[in-house]
Amino acid sequence: MKDRDISIVVQGTVQTPSTQGTYRNIDLVSGCIFFLIAILSVAAELAAMPMLRMPAVWLLGLFLVLQIPFVSKPQKVAGIILVLLGVVISWRESQIVSIIAGGLERTLPFLLIFASVGWLQTAARQSPSILALRDHVLALGPGRRFAALAASAHVLASSFNLAGMALLVPLLDDQKSPQSKKRLACSIMWGFTAATCWSPFFVGTAVVLDVLPMVVWADILPIGLAFAIVILILAWGFDRAFVRDGPSSSVQASVKTDLTIKRAVVGVVTAAATLFAVAIILVDYVGLRLPVAVAVAAPSFSLAWMCLTAKQAGLAETGKGLIADAQGVICRYPQMRSETFLFVCANVFGAAMSILIADPDGLPDIGSYLPQSTALAGIILVVGYLVVSALGIHPIVSLTVFAALSSPENLPIAPEFLAVLMMALWGIGTAISPLSGTTLFMGHAVHIPSSTIAWRWNGPYYFCCSVLLVLGLIIVL
Repeated sequence: MKDRDISIVVQGTVQTPSTQGTYRNIDLVSGCIFFLIAILSVAAELAAMPMLRMPAVWLLGLFLVLQIPFVSKPQKVAGIILVLLGVVISWRESQIVSIIAGGLERTLPFLLIFASVGWLQTAARQSPSILALRDHVLALGPGRRFAALAASAHVLASSFNLAGMALLVPLLDDQKSPQSKKRLACSIMWGFTAATCWSPFFVGTAVVLDVLPMVVWADILPIGLAFAIVILILAWGFDRAFVRDGPSSSVQASVKTDLTIKRAVVGVVTAAATLFAVAIILVDYVGLRLPVAVAVAAPSFSLAWMCLTAKQAGLAETGKGLIADAQGVICRYPQMRSETFLFVCANVFGAAMSILIADPDGLPDIGSYLPQSTALAGIILVVGYLVVSALGIHPIVSLTVFAALSSPENLPIAPEFLAVLMMALWGIGTAISPLSGTTLFMGHAVHIPSSTIAWRWNGPYYFCCSVLLVLGLIIVL
Protein backbone atom coordinates (compact mmCIF):
# COMPACT_ATOMS: atom_id res chain seq x y z
CA MET A 1 0.00 0.00 0.00
CA LYS A 2 1.55 3.28 -1.09
CA ASP A 3 0.97 6.54 0.77
CA ARG A 4 -1.26 7.91 -1.98
CA ASP A 5 -3.37 4.75 -2.01
CA ILE A 6 -4.30 4.73 1.66
CA SER A 7 -8.06 4.34 1.93
CA ILE A 8 -9.79 6.45 4.52
CA VAL A 9 -11.93 4.49 6.95
CA VAL A 10 -14.23 6.54 9.15
CA GLN A 11 -16.70 4.85 11.44
CA GLY A 12 -17.51 2.03 9.08
CA THR A 13 -17.32 3.97 5.79
CA VAL A 14 -14.47 2.88 3.54
CA GLN A 15 -13.71 5.54 0.95
CA THR A 16 -11.89 4.02 -2.01
CA PRO A 17 -11.11 5.80 -5.27
CA SER A 18 -14.20 4.28 -6.91
CA THR A 19 -16.61 5.32 -4.19
CA GLN A 20 -15.07 8.76 -4.03
CA GLY A 21 -15.88 9.19 -7.69
CA THR A 22 -19.47 8.06 -7.13
CA TYR A 23 -20.16 10.78 -4.56
CA ARG A 24 -17.90 13.46 -6.04
CA ASN A 25 -20.55 16.13 -6.74
CA ILE A 26 -22.57 15.75 -3.57
CA ASP A 27 -19.40 15.50 -1.49
CA LEU A 28 -18.10 18.75 -2.98
CA VAL A 29 -21.32 20.53 -2.01
CA SER A 30 -21.36 18.87 1.42
CA GLY A 31 -17.69 19.69 1.97
CA CYS A 32 -18.31 23.38 1.26
CA ILE A 33 -21.26 23.33 3.67
CA PHE A 34 -19.10 21.69 6.36
CA PHE A 35 -16.37 24.29 5.81
CA LEU A 36 -18.89 27.12 6.08
CA ILE A 37 -20.25 25.65 9.32
CA ALA A 38 -16.74 25.74 10.78
CA ILE A 39 -16.19 29.34 9.62
CA LEU A 40 -19.47 30.50 11.16
CA SER A 41 -18.78 28.67 14.43
CA VAL A 42 -15.32 30.22 14.78
CA ALA A 43 -16.61 33.67 13.81
CA ALA A 44 -19.39 33.40 16.39
CA GLU A 45 -16.79 32.78 19.09
CA LEU A 46 -14.12 35.26 18.00
CA ALA A 47 -16.53 38.11 17.25
CA ALA A 48 -18.78 37.35 20.24
CA MET A 49 -21.77 37.09 17.87
CA PRO A 50 -23.80 34.06 19.01
CA MET A 51 -26.44 34.81 16.37
CA LEU A 52 -24.05 33.30 13.80
CA ARG A 53 -24.63 29.90 15.35
CA MET A 54 -28.20 29.81 14.03
CA PRO A 55 -27.25 29.67 10.31
CA ALA A 56 -24.55 27.17 11.28
CA VAL A 57 -27.24 24.98 12.88
CA TRP A 58 -29.39 25.15 9.73
CA LEU A 59 -26.39 24.30 7.56
CA LEU A 60 -25.56 21.36 9.81
CA GLY A 61 -29.08 20.06 9.30
CA LEU A 62 -28.64 20.40 5.54
CA PHE A 63 -25.31 18.56 5.68
CA LEU A 64 -26.98 15.66 7.46
CA VAL A 65 -29.84 15.54 4.96
CA LEU A 66 -27.31 15.23 2.12
CA GLN A 67 -25.05 12.69 3.82
CA ILE A 68 -27.34 10.44 5.86
CA PRO A 69 -27.89 8.07 2.90
CA PHE A 70 -24.15 7.32 2.94
CA VAL A 71 -23.81 6.73 6.69
CA SER A 72 -22.94 3.11 7.44
CA LYS A 73 -25.86 0.99 8.60
CA PRO A 74 -24.75 0.21 12.21
CA GLN A 75 -24.15 3.90 12.95
CA LYS A 76 -27.38 4.86 11.22
CA VAL A 77 -29.41 2.42 13.33
CA ALA A 78 -27.73 3.56 16.55
CA GLY A 79 -28.29 7.21 15.71
CA ILE A 80 -31.96 6.75 14.81
CA ILE A 81 -32.58 4.94 18.10
CA LEU A 82 -30.98 7.80 20.03
CA VAL A 83 -33.01 10.43 18.20
CA LEU A 84 -36.24 8.50 18.75
CA LEU A 85 -35.49 8.24 22.48
CA GLY A 86 -34.72 11.94 22.56
CA VAL A 87 -37.99 12.75 20.74
CA VAL A 88 -39.99 10.62 23.16
CA ILE A 89 -38.42 12.38 26.13
CA SER A 90 -38.81 15.82 24.54
CA TRP A 91 -42.46 15.07 23.73
CA ARG A 92 -43.02 14.29 27.40
CA GLU A 93 -41.33 17.57 28.34
CA SER A 94 -43.05 19.46 25.47
CA GLN A 95 -39.72 20.75 24.14
CA ILE A 96 -39.17 18.86 20.88
CA VAL A 97 -37.97 21.81 18.79
CA SER A 98 -35.67 23.26 21.46
CA ILE A 99 -34.09 19.88 22.22
CA ILE A 100 -33.39 19.05 18.57
CA ALA A 101 -32.01 22.55 17.93
CA GLY A 102 -29.99 22.31 21.12
CA GLY A 103 -28.52 18.98 20.04
CA LEU A 104 -27.47 20.47 16.71
CA GLU A 105 -25.94 23.53 18.36
CA ARG A 106 -24.05 21.45 20.93
CA THR A 107 -22.44 19.56 18.06
CA LEU A 108 -20.86 22.66 16.49
CA PRO A 109 -17.73 22.77 18.73
CA PHE A 110 -16.94 19.13 17.98
CA LEU A 111 -17.16 19.76 14.25
CA LEU A 112 -14.32 22.24 14.65
CA ILE A 113 -12.07 19.38 15.75
CA PHE A 114 -13.10 17.35 12.69
CA ALA A 115 -12.47 20.30 10.39
CA SER A 116 -9.05 21.00 11.93
CA VAL A 117 -7.77 17.43 11.80
CA GLY A 118 -8.21 17.36 8.02
CA TRP A 119 -5.65 20.13 7.62
CA LEU A 120 -3.18 18.43 9.96
CA GLN A 121 -3.49 15.15 8.11
CA THR A 122 -2.70 16.78 4.77
CA ALA A 123 0.36 18.55 6.15
CA ALA A 124 1.63 15.42 7.90
CA ARG A 125 1.46 13.29 4.76
CA GLN A 126 3.77 15.75 2.99
CA SER A 127 6.39 16.00 5.73
CA PRO A 128 9.79 14.46 4.83
CA SER A 129 10.65 14.23 8.54
CA ILE A 130 7.58 12.15 9.36
CA LEU A 131 8.08 9.84 6.38
CA ALA A 132 11.78 9.43 7.23
CA LEU A 133 10.97 8.66 10.88
CA ARG A 134 8.54 5.97 9.74
CA ASP A 135 11.19 4.31 7.57
CA HIS A 136 13.91 4.46 10.24
CA VAL A 137 11.64 2.82 12.81
CA LEU A 138 11.23 -0.24 10.62
CA ALA A 139 15.01 -0.73 10.44
CA LEU A 140 15.28 -1.27 14.20
CA GLY A 141 15.50 -4.68 15.86
CA PRO A 142 12.32 -6.52 16.96
CA GLY A 143 12.16 -5.33 20.59
CA ARG A 144 13.31 -1.80 19.89
CA ARG A 145 11.09 -1.54 16.84
CA PHE A 146 7.90 -2.23 18.80
CA ALA A 147 8.73 0.44 21.41
CA ALA A 148 9.84 2.96 18.79
CA LEU A 149 6.79 2.37 16.63
CA ALA A 150 4.41 2.73 19.59
CA ALA A 151 6.17 5.94 20.67
CA SER A 152 6.10 7.27 17.11
CA ALA A 153 2.41 6.46 16.75
CA HIS A 154 1.76 8.20 20.05
CA VAL A 155 3.60 11.39 19.08
CA LEU A 156 2.08 11.51 15.60
CA ALA A 157 -1.44 10.72 16.83
CA SER A 158 -1.25 13.33 19.58
CA SER A 159 -0.58 15.97 16.94
CA PHE A 160 -2.25 14.64 13.78
CA ASN A 161 -4.96 12.29 15.04
CA LEU A 162 -5.86 9.50 12.57
CA ALA A 163 -3.19 10.69 10.12
CA GLY A 164 -0.56 9.52 12.61
CA MET A 165 -1.83 5.96 12.30
CA ALA A 166 -2.42 6.23 8.55
CA LEU A 167 1.19 7.28 7.94
CA LEU A 168 2.54 4.22 9.77
CA VAL A 169 0.13 1.61 8.42
CA PRO A 170 2.04 1.10 5.11
CA LEU A 171 4.82 -0.54 7.14
CA LEU A 172 2.54 -3.53 7.66
CA ASP A 173 2.44 -4.37 3.95
CA ASP A 174 6.11 -5.39 3.97
CA GLN A 175 5.66 -7.92 6.78
CA LYS A 176 5.29 -11.49 5.54
CA SER A 177 4.89 -13.08 8.96
CA PRO A 178 1.33 -12.85 10.42
CA GLN A 179 2.81 -12.65 13.92
CA SER A 180 5.10 -9.78 12.98
CA LYS A 181 2.25 -7.96 11.27
CA LYS A 182 0.08 -8.42 14.35
CA ARG A 183 2.78 -7.03 16.66
CA LEU A 184 3.42 -3.98 14.52
CA ALA A 185 -0.31 -3.33 14.11
CA CYS A 186 -0.79 -3.53 17.88
CA SER A 187 2.11 -1.19 18.53
CA ILE A 188 0.55 1.40 16.22
CA MET A 189 -2.92 1.06 17.73
CA TRP A 190 -1.74 1.04 21.34
CA GLY A 191 0.45 4.08 20.84
CA PHE A 192 -2.38 5.82 19.00
CA THR A 193 -5.05 5.29 21.65
CA ALA A 194 -2.71 6.33 24.48
CA ALA A 195 -2.72 9.82 23.00
CA THR A 196 -6.42 10.20 23.86
CA CYS A 197 -5.42 10.55 27.51
CA TRP A 198 -4.09 14.07 26.98
CA SER A 199 -4.00 15.33 23.39
CA PRO A 200 -6.29 18.28 22.54
CA PHE A 201 -6.59 17.12 18.92
CA PHE A 202 -9.00 14.28 19.72
CA VAL A 203 -12.70 14.94 19.74
CA GLY A 204 -12.96 12.93 22.95
CA THR A 205 -11.03 15.69 24.73
CA ALA A 206 -13.53 18.28 23.55
CA VAL A 207 -16.43 16.07 24.64
CA VAL A 208 -15.00 15.56 28.13
CA LEU A 209 -14.20 19.25 28.63
CA ASP A 210 -17.71 20.07 27.47
CA VAL A 211 -19.35 17.83 30.10
CA LEU A 212 -16.87 19.03 32.77
CA PRO A 213 -16.78 22.80 32.20
CA MET A 214 -14.95 23.39 35.48
CA VAL A 215 -11.85 21.71 33.99
CA VAL A 216 -9.43 23.28 31.50
CA TRP A 217 -7.04 21.35 29.30
CA ALA A 218 -3.91 22.66 31.07
CA ASP A 219 -5.16 21.10 34.33
CA ILE A 220 -5.39 17.59 32.90
CA LEU A 221 -2.29 17.70 30.70
CA PRO A 222 0.27 16.47 33.31
CA ILE A 223 -2.04 13.77 34.69
CA GLY A 224 -3.05 12.50 31.27
CA LEU A 225 0.50 12.55 29.93
CA ALA A 226 1.74 10.59 32.95
CA PHE A 227 -0.92 7.92 32.48
CA ALA A 228 -0.17 7.73 28.76
CA ILE A 229 3.50 7.03 29.54
CA VAL A 230 2.49 4.32 32.02
CA ILE A 231 0.28 2.49 29.54
CA LEU A 232 2.92 2.79 26.81
CA ILE A 233 5.37 1.05 29.14
CA LEU A 234 2.66 -1.52 29.85
CA ALA A 235 2.26 -2.03 26.08
CA TRP A 236 5.96 -2.82 25.69
CA GLY A 237 5.91 -5.23 28.65
CA PHE A 238 2.69 -6.89 27.47
CA ASP A 239 4.18 -7.44 24.03
CA ARG A 240 7.34 -9.04 25.40
CA ALA A 241 5.40 -11.24 27.81
CA PHE A 242 2.45 -12.40 25.73
CA VAL A 243 2.73 -11.42 22.06
CA ARG A 244 6.33 -11.40 20.90
CA ASP A 245 7.62 -14.47 19.11
CA GLY A 246 11.27 -13.85 18.22
CA PRO A 247 11.73 -15.48 14.80
CA SER A 248 8.52 -14.04 13.40
CA SER A 249 9.61 -10.50 14.13
CA SER A 250 12.48 -10.24 11.67
CA VAL A 251 12.74 -7.16 9.49
CA GLN A 252 11.09 -7.67 6.12
CA ALA A 253 11.62 -4.35 4.36
CA SER A 254 14.53 -2.24 3.23
CA VAL A 255 14.72 1.39 4.24
CA LYS A 256 15.39 4.20 1.80
CA THR A 257 15.60 7.73 3.17
CA ASP A 258 17.78 10.79 2.77
CA LEU A 259 17.25 12.12 6.28
CA THR A 260 19.13 10.84 9.31
CA ILE A 261 17.09 9.57 12.23
CA LYS A 262 18.29 12.49 14.36
CA ARG A 263 17.08 15.07 11.83
CA ALA A 264 13.79 13.23 11.40
CA VAL A 265 13.12 13.10 15.15
CA VAL A 266 14.09 16.74 15.61
CA GLY A 267 11.81 17.75 12.75
CA VAL A 268 8.79 15.82 14.06
CA VAL A 269 9.26 16.92 17.68
CA THR A 270 9.74 20.55 16.63
CA ALA A 271 6.57 20.52 14.56
CA ALA A 272 4.53 18.88 17.33
CA ALA A 273 5.92 21.20 20.02
CA THR A 274 5.17 24.27 17.91
CA LEU A 275 1.62 23.12 17.32
CA PHE A 276 1.01 22.48 21.02
CA ALA A 277 2.61 25.79 21.97
CA VAL A 278 0.25 27.67 19.66
CA ALA A 279 -2.75 25.79 21.09
CA ILE A 280 -1.69 26.50 24.68
CA ILE A 281 -1.19 30.21 23.97
CA LEU A 282 -4.62 30.49 22.39
CA VAL A 283 -6.31 28.69 25.28
CA ASP A 284 -4.42 30.06 28.30
CA TYR A 285 -3.49 33.58 27.18
CA VAL A 286 -6.03 34.51 24.51
CA GLY A 287 -8.87 32.80 26.36
CA LEU A 288 -10.33 30.75 23.52
CA ARG A 289 -12.18 27.52 24.17
CA LEU A 290 -10.21 24.44 23.18
CA PRO A 291 -12.19 23.53 20.01
CA VAL A 292 -11.98 27.11 18.75
CA ALA A 293 -8.27 27.31 19.56
CA VAL A 294 -7.66 24.09 17.64
CA ALA A 295 -9.75 25.39 14.72
CA VAL A 296 -7.61 28.53 14.58
CA ALA A 297 -4.23 26.88 15.18
CA ALA A 298 -4.45 23.75 13.03
CA PRO A 299 -5.21 25.21 9.57
CA SER A 300 -2.80 28.14 9.92
CA PHE A 301 -0.04 25.88 11.25
CA SER A 302 -0.67 23.31 8.51
CA LEU A 303 -0.58 25.90 5.72
CA ALA A 304 2.68 27.32 7.06
CA TRP A 305 4.15 23.84 7.34
CA MET A 306 3.10 22.90 3.81
CA CYS A 307 4.63 26.12 2.46
CA LEU A 308 7.90 25.35 4.25
CA THR A 309 7.90 21.76 2.97
CA ALA A 310 7.29 22.91 -0.61
CA LYS A 311 9.98 25.58 -0.36
CA GLN A 312 12.56 23.12 0.99
CA ALA A 313 11.70 20.70 -1.81
CA GLY A 314 12.12 23.47 -4.38
CA LEU A 315 8.64 22.96 -5.78
CA ALA A 316 7.37 25.49 -8.30
CA GLU A 317 3.86 26.95 -8.20
CA THR A 318 3.55 26.50 -4.45
CA GLY A 319 0.40 28.64 -4.38
CA LYS A 320 -1.44 26.36 -6.80
CA GLY A 321 -0.37 23.35 -4.77
CA LEU A 322 -1.75 24.87 -1.57
CA ILE A 323 -5.04 25.64 -3.28
CA ALA A 324 -5.25 22.05 -4.48
CA ASP A 325 -4.48 20.79 -0.96
CA ALA A 326 -7.18 23.05 0.50
CA GLN A 327 -9.70 21.78 -2.02
CA GLY A 328 -8.75 18.23 -1.11
CA VAL A 329 -9.31 18.89 2.59
CA ILE A 330 -12.74 20.41 1.93
CA CYS A 331 -13.79 17.58 -0.39
CA ARG A 332 -12.83 15.03 2.29
CA TYR A 333 -14.98 16.63 5.00
CA PRO A 334 -18.01 14.47 4.07
CA GLN A 335 -15.99 11.43 5.14
CA MET A 336 -16.82 12.63 8.67
CA ARG A 337 -20.49 11.93 7.98
CA SER A 338 -20.81 9.02 10.41
CA GLU A 339 -19.16 10.82 13.33
CA THR A 340 -21.17 13.97 12.63
CA PHE A 341 -24.42 12.02 12.46
CA LEU A 342 -23.67 10.13 15.68
CA PHE A 343 -22.60 13.29 17.49
CA VAL A 344 -25.81 15.08 16.56
CA CYS A 345 -27.93 12.10 17.61
CA ALA A 346 -26.03 11.66 20.88
CA ASN A 347 -26.32 15.37 21.65
CA VAL A 348 -30.06 15.35 20.95
CA PHE A 349 -30.38 12.42 23.33
CA GLY A 350 -28.08 14.12 25.84
CA ALA A 351 -30.05 17.37 25.69
CA ALA A 352 -33.26 15.45 26.32
CA MET A 353 -31.72 13.53 29.22
CA SER A 354 -30.39 16.73 30.78
CA ILE A 355 -33.87 18.23 30.84
CA LEU A 356 -35.38 15.02 32.15
CA ILE A 357 -32.79 14.74 34.93
CA ALA A 358 -33.30 18.39 35.89
CA ASP A 359 -37.07 17.88 36.11
CA PRO A 360 -37.93 17.04 39.74
CA ASP A 361 -40.84 14.93 38.53
CA GLY A 362 -38.89 13.30 35.69
CA LEU A 363 -36.46 10.83 37.24
CA PRO A 364 -35.28 10.10 40.76
CA ASP A 365 -31.87 11.40 41.76
CA ILE A 366 -29.24 9.72 39.55
CA GLY A 367 -27.05 9.15 42.56
CA SER A 368 -29.70 6.93 44.10
CA TYR A 369 -29.02 4.34 41.38
CA LEU A 370 -25.35 4.00 42.35
CA PRO A 371 -24.00 1.88 45.22
CA GLN A 372 -23.25 3.65 48.48
CA SER A 373 -19.56 2.87 48.08
CA THR A 374 -18.08 5.47 45.73
CA ALA A 375 -15.25 3.11 44.77
CA LEU A 376 -17.72 0.36 43.88
CA ALA A 377 -19.87 2.85 41.96
CA GLY A 378 -16.83 3.99 39.98
CA ILE A 379 -15.83 0.41 39.18
CA ILE A 380 -19.36 -0.42 38.00
CA LEU A 381 -19.40 2.63 35.74
CA VAL A 382 -15.98 1.80 34.24
CA VAL A 383 -16.85 -1.85 33.65
CA GLY A 384 -20.25 -0.95 32.22
CA TYR A 385 -18.67 1.56 29.85
CA LEU A 386 -16.18 -1.02 28.57
CA VAL A 387 -18.85 -3.69 28.11
CA VAL A 388 -21.11 -1.50 26.01
CA SER A 389 -18.09 -0.32 23.99
CA ALA A 390 -17.06 -3.92 23.28
CA LEU A 391 -20.61 -4.62 22.11
CA GLY A 392 -20.17 -1.97 19.43
CA ILE A 393 -21.87 1.03 21.05
CA HIS A 394 -19.79 4.02 20.03
CA PRO A 395 -18.10 5.97 22.87
CA ILE A 396 -20.01 9.07 21.73
CA VAL A 397 -23.16 7.43 23.03
CA SER A 398 -21.80 5.68 26.11
CA LEU A 399 -19.82 8.72 27.24
CA THR A 400 -23.03 10.78 27.27
CA VAL A 401 -24.59 8.40 29.75
CA PHE A 402 -21.33 7.89 31.66
CA ALA A 403 -20.90 11.65 32.10
CA ALA A 404 -24.41 11.98 33.52
CA LEU A 405 -23.88 9.13 36.00
CA SER A 406 -20.32 10.02 37.01
CA SER A 407 -20.58 13.77 37.49
CA PRO A 408 -18.60 15.19 40.43
CA GLU A 409 -21.89 15.45 42.35
CA ASN A 410 -22.55 11.70 42.03
CA LEU A 411 -18.94 10.48 42.16
CA PRO A 412 -16.82 12.48 44.64
CA ILE A 413 -13.58 12.62 42.69
CA ALA A 414 -11.46 15.57 41.64
CA PRO A 415 -12.75 16.86 38.29
CA GLU A 416 -9.22 16.71 36.79
CA PHE A 417 -8.89 13.00 37.56
CA LEU A 418 -12.44 12.36 36.37
CA ALA A 419 -11.63 14.10 33.07
CA VAL A 420 -8.51 11.97 32.50
CA LEU A 421 -10.52 8.86 33.39
CA MET A 422 -13.12 9.72 30.76
CA MET A 423 -10.50 10.55 28.13
CA ALA A 424 -8.67 7.28 28.76
CA LEU A 425 -11.94 5.37 28.55
CA TRP A 426 -12.69 7.11 25.25
CA GLY A 427 -9.49 5.67 23.76
CA ILE A 428 -10.04 2.24 25.26
CA GLY A 429 -13.66 2.22 24.10
CA THR A 430 -12.71 2.95 20.49
CA ALA A 431 -10.01 0.25 20.58
CA ILE A 432 -12.26 -2.56 21.82
CA SER A 433 -15.29 -1.58 19.75
CA PRO A 434 -15.52 -3.56 16.48
CA LEU A 435 -17.42 -0.66 14.91
CA SER A 436 -15.09 2.24 15.73
CA GLY A 437 -13.05 4.05 13.11
CA THR A 438 -9.78 2.89 14.71
CA THR A 439 -10.47 -0.84 14.50
CA LEU A 440 -12.19 -0.60 11.12
CA PHE A 441 -9.22 1.31 9.71
CA MET A 442 -6.71 -1.24 11.01
CA GLY A 443 -8.86 -4.17 9.96
CA HIS A 444 -8.94 -2.84 6.41
CA ALA A 445 -5.16 -2.32 6.47
CA VAL A 446 -4.24 -5.83 7.64
CA HIS A 447 -7.23 -7.66 6.07
CA ILE A 448 -8.42 -8.96 9.44
CA PRO A 449 -12.03 -8.65 10.74
CA SER A 450 -12.38 -5.64 13.01
CA SER A 451 -14.00 -7.85 15.64
CA THR A 452 -10.81 -9.96 15.82
CA ILE A 453 -8.72 -6.82 16.27
CA ALA A 454 -11.04 -5.31 18.88
CA TRP A 455 -11.66 -8.40 21.00
CA ARG A 456 -8.68 -10.75 20.49
CA TRP A 457 -5.81 -8.39 19.68
CA ASN A 458 -6.76 -5.38 21.79
CA GLY A 459 -9.01 -6.97 24.41
CA PRO A 460 -6.38 -8.55 26.73
CA TYR A 461 -4.09 -5.51 26.66
CA TYR A 462 -6.88 -3.04 27.34
CA PHE A 463 -8.18 -5.27 30.11
CA CYS A 464 -4.82 -4.65 31.83
CA CYS A 465 -5.14 -0.92 31.13
CA SER A 466 -8.62 -0.96 32.64
CA VAL A 467 -7.29 -2.65 35.76
CA LEU A 468 -4.78 0.20 36.10
CA LEU A 469 -7.61 2.70 35.68
CA VAL A 470 -9.69 1.00 38.37
CA LEU A 471 -6.72 0.86 40.76
CA GLY A 472 -6.03 4.53 40.17
CA LEU A 473 -9.70 5.30 40.74
CA ILE A 474 -9.69 3.39 44.04
CA ILE A 475 -6.53 5.19 45.17
CA VAL A 476 -7.94 8.61 44.30
CA LEU A 477 -11.26 7.90 46.00
